[in-house]
Amino acid sequence: MSFDLILPFLRPIEPLIKDDSISEIMINGSRQVFIEKMGTLEEVTAPGLSEKSLMVVIFQVNRPPIVPSKVANQPDWPEAQQDDLFFDSQEQENPSLPPDPHLQEVIAAYKRETNNQWRPSDVMAYEKVKHVPPDKIILSIIFAKARAASGPNSFSYFIKEILDQANPSSQSRISRKHALKKNVDRIRSLNVGAHNYTAIDFIEDVKIACAREGVLFDNDLFNDLAR
Repeated sequence: MSFDLILPFLRPIEPLIKDDSISEIMINGSRQVFIEKMGTLEEVTAPGLSEKSLMVVIFQVNRPPIVPSKVANQPDWPEAQQDDLFFDSQEQENPSLPPDPHLQEVIAAYKRETNNQWRPSDVMAYEKVKHVPPDKIILSIIFAKARAASGPNSFSYFIKEILDQANPSSQSRISRKHALKKNVDRIRSLNVGAHNYTAIDFIEDVKIACAREGVLFDNDLFNDLAR
């Protein structure tokens, strides 16, 4: 794990960390910090170092394969509380960072579709797909969740689906269009003359059918077929 991920939570002792003459730093809660310098142990002050920041550092450093609740002296917090600590500390330590609309939209959709909390590990998975337009990410979440035998428990579950949606070149346009056409034709035939059946209903039904069968829903191809 990159040290840059935890450094924002250790700003009060950053000068100690970067001091090459200090061979070891020992932290015993937010009120006791010891350093070893030239073979001598001494206590130093670290104003602003909070228990919350320290626990987030422990949580991050000991992310899988070590389960955080098994780390010595770490409370067995519910995941939702771990999320609050992570994001609260980010905001506290990085107040100048502007919100990322793309990330916020993805988080909102993930929570809405899965009823899961957004965890620190999900941020790492998100880095792999942050270049993908949010609408494609959201569709991928919906499609993959519809096919899942049980509820996905992390954002990582959706990464392959998202990348496939973003890079559909692995299949030829003709084969993708043929697979999509079967669903379009079937949904259309089932609902011909249906009362109050709108174009939006039709689109949603086609998307659901595609999700169930593992067919990539391509907006451009759909528009060609729906004309």
